[in-house]
Amino acid sequence: MFVVLTVSLFTTRIILKNLGVEDYGIYNVVGSIVALFSFLQTAMASANYRYLAFAIGKEDKEQLSAIFKSAFIISFAIVLAILLIGETLGLFYIYNYLNVPPERWDASCIVYQISLVSCMIQTMTMAYYSDVIAHEHMSFFAYLSFFESVLKISIAILIVFSPIDRLVFYAS
Repeated sequence: MFVVLTVSLFTTRIILKNLGVEDYGIYNVVGSIVALFSFLQTAMASANYRYLAFAIGKEDKEQLSAIFKSAFIISFAIVLAILLIGETLGLFYIYNYLNVPPERWDASCIVYQISLVSCMIQTMTMAYYSDVIAHEHMSFFAYLSFFESVLKISIAILIVFSPIDRLVFYAS
């Protein structure tokens, strides 16, 4: 946990330096609009974890399978809702209220779309995330955190060499 925190603090400085204050701010504002949808992921993951853990405790494989399938279907429904809300209300907010310099407008719209797709992918993995927690495979999260830290450092360094717009590269 300490390593992840240290890497995050270190990479934030590098990314801020390489993107610049304006692009870093655009990324955070646009990303925070999409992050509003993540409360659904957290709530559903907690509920799924509880029901999956209960089925594991009862050693009822049929119930476990049914709960997992239901969680996956609900995840898909939430993804459709995120897509609908994100492409209507989210874009309405961006086009009418987001104060972005005209030369960064295209990049901010691309970042929004990338963030929205990322949110939808994370939502689709919610059932699997709950299953991993319910089965208490914590080493998986340790490896995942390590991999994520390596990727953060790599991306922070590679921004300088990006052949495309740095903000779009960082968002993707």
